Amino acid sequence: DRNEAAQSEDHMNKALQWAIQSNTMENNYSNADLIARIYFKMSKYSEAKLWAEKSLELAKATKTDKPSTRTLMLEIDRKLNK
Repeated sequence: DRNEAAQSEDHMNKALQWAIQSNTMENNYSNADLIARIYFKMSKYSEAKLWAEKSLELAKATKTDKPSTRTLMLEIDRKLNK
């Protein structure tokens, strides 16, 4: 139903705002990964890819492996290349 879809979109936008605010306070791979996943869920694949790439760069800088983000990148690429 339209009302539920609008409410869900509002929730996703609110989650995105909180994640971006969290990343502003602490720029790390986990926050960037969360932002990428929210954008992916919102079907904003270009934005999701940018944030997933940031997450992987930040993880690499701290010598942290992020297989879940690499998997997300594959899913994003599939969506972008449809």
